Amino acid sequence: DITTFLEGFHGWSDWREARHQIAIMAEQLALNVAFTLGQETESPALPSLLLRPEALQDYAEDLKRIHQRDIVVVDRQKRILADAIPRNVGALYNHDAGNEVGQTIRDGRTRQFQEVSPDYPEGIDLITVPIIRENGETAGALILEMTPVKAFVAAHLRTHLLQMLFIITIFFLISFIWSRRFYLDIRKPVEILRDVTA
Repeated sequence: DITTFLEGFHGWSDWREARHQIAIMAEQLALNVAFTLGQETESPALPSLLLRPEALQDYAEDLKRIHQRDIVVVDRQKRILADAIPRNVGALYNHDAGNEVGQTIRDGRTRQFQEVSPDYPEGIDLITVPIIRENGETAGALILEMTPVKAFVAAHLRTHLLQMLFIITIFFLISFIWSRRFYLDIRKPVEILRDVTA
């Protein structure tokens, strides 16, 4: 019926909202990781991860393993301190065509961009957030892959669109059958009326 048809379009707007909410969740994950990196420990014997390169690299690799996302930590000059791809450590990060990472370090705003590089020739979607120390100083930036989030939303959106197409097809099929039946039901009396008046 028409209500189901309209609910399908309402579902479309729900998915646009869901996509927005998932982007917010990805940003929150990135901000939480960046917050952890910026914190000093209470023990002088165990300084911040930013000051322990091996521990920072282990942390990046663990996050990659757990979340299945690329992760990169850079300093204020965009030198890679830790990367899910260890061979990149020490290089300058230059896969942000619009210098999104540099801008984030400068103004503290979150940005999204796509990296196309030898590691990702087809491109991956990334989000970058500042790493801020407890004293308020920006230490660098965290770059976190968003491609899995977008793939998840796209898969659900495809399913939802297929459901909408199915509902629309059923709606039109029922409408066709109903109108055909109505035509057949009304045709007989019309023919009789025409015969009587002729």
